[in-house]
Amino acid sequence: MFGVVDSLGTDIIVPDDQPTVQDALNVAQPGDTVVLSTGSYGVFFGLSIPSDDITIRGATGNPLDVSIGCDLGATLIDVNGLRGIVVEDLTISTCRTAVRAVTGAEITLRNVIFTQNDPISNPSSVVFSILADVIVEDSLFALNEMSGSSLTGAIGAFGGSLEVRRSTFFLNTAIPDPTAPSRFGAGIVAGAIFDPPGGADRSEVLVEDSAFFSNEADFGAAIAVVGGNVSVDRCRFSENVASYGGAVFVRDASTPDGPVPGTLSISNSVMNGNRATLFQGLNGLGGAAAVVPGGELSIVNTTFAGNSAATSGGAIHATASSPALVANTLFSANTPDDNAGVPGVMLASSLSAPPLEIRFTDFEGADGTPGTADDDLSLAPGSPAIDAGDNELATGLFDRAGQPRFVDDPGTEDTGSGAGPGDPIVDLGALEFQATPCTLADLAPPFGIVDLDDVDAFIPLFIIADSSVDFVPPAGIVDLDDLDAFISAFLAGCP
Repeated sequence: MFGVVDSLGTDIIVPDDQPTVQDALNVAQPGDTVVLSTGSYGVFFGLSIPSDDITIRGATGNPLDVSIGCDLGATLIDVNGLRGIVVEDLTISTCRTAVRAVTGAEITLRNVIFTQNDPISNPSSVVFSILADVIVEDSLFALNEMSGSSLTGAIGAFGGSLEVRRSTFFLNTAIPDPTAPSRFGAGIVAGAIFDPPGGADRSEVLVEDSAFFSNEADFGAAIAVVGGNVSVDRCRFSENVASYGGAVFVRDASTPDGPVPGTLSISNSVMNGNRATLFQGLNGLGGAAAVVPGGELSIVNTTFAGNSAATSGGAIHATASSPALVANTLFSANTPDDNAGVPGVMLASSLSAPPLEIRFTDFEGADGTPGTADDDLSLAPGSPAIDAGDNELATGLFDRAGQPRFVDDPGTEDTGSGAGPGDPIVDLGALEFQATPCTLADLAPPFGIVDLDDVDAFIPLFIIADSSVDFVPPAGIVDLDDLDAFISAFLAGCP
């Protein structure tokens, strides 16, 4: 639970009120905000935050207007046990570690760009936390290079909690060790730490509405789970590259108390164009995802398309001793196999078929190349994935695009299960087909059918002369001609 400040606090403006960021922090009291005016700021030895409940904010709200760089490659912000710290609306670059939060610390990072940071030793993450609680919102991690310990990541969480929302991880690299493959995760690493006397403490991680593009590592370029517990919902993973699990990788962690299992659940997400390549003896397994003994992987309502592995598991690598539980999911054009019958991949209410059979809206995207970030993997009318899932296996009320789940398409025969009489059935894959109005009288959901719900929607709009029911000329006037148009369309029904 993050702390609450009773006072509204004071804004301390740099350089108007204090000449440097550290000078402003030195006089800040709980509840105060250090506001950085437009410009670039160099920090030689890192910033010292004096107390709980301090905010550091860029003045304009645009993170491109305010940047902080670490001139000697220091750790910029070290939060040891402090609570209620907020950093927002700025860019952090050229640091070894941008933020280090440990031992009960609570920090929120909002609308921050982390770029061209290069952690080279422990901690080897741009944002690193041990037994701390970290929230990241509306932020960008791009062009960071991690070459320190094996457990790297733009964000590294070991014990405590991490919540990531509406954030993007792009072109981050866990620099390979030339002697042996050992780099886990260029996006997020979720681990565990031995915390005596209580024993191992797993990181609890939630990732929502975020995107991972073109990251590179040895194991799980986007997310590597090593003893942590991670839940991913409504995310996109595209063109990430690793040798084991192109986008995500799951295994256990070794602690003095024994192994701690790693768990990863993925729902309502898209995985396309990820690759598992051959490198340093790793066999290119799991184009998008890989789970090994000690790891647990579950996947619901996700779309795997155009992923590839050098050896096997074009979409997912799993084994009988470390299975992947998969439900309501689509597989298409993953190579060398599409996971139909792959050992360890346990499928329920899922479909593996070529793109033309599934009927994606635009499988190749604007660039004409499948397996890239611009591919539109929503369902086109007539797709066999529409109304074909199992409601009892679905999770969440919204799809990858934030549109509602359990939307019935009147033009599609229900082939799924788990619904009561007349209840809509969830679609397969990451994106729910959203039926569109079939006629001007089709004003209310469910669209694709004209019924009394449309009459109920029309009447109040007509009474207030709303422009949405101005169906016929003259434009700008809602009159009896528009009423006649509605009645005619209603009686005709859907084509």
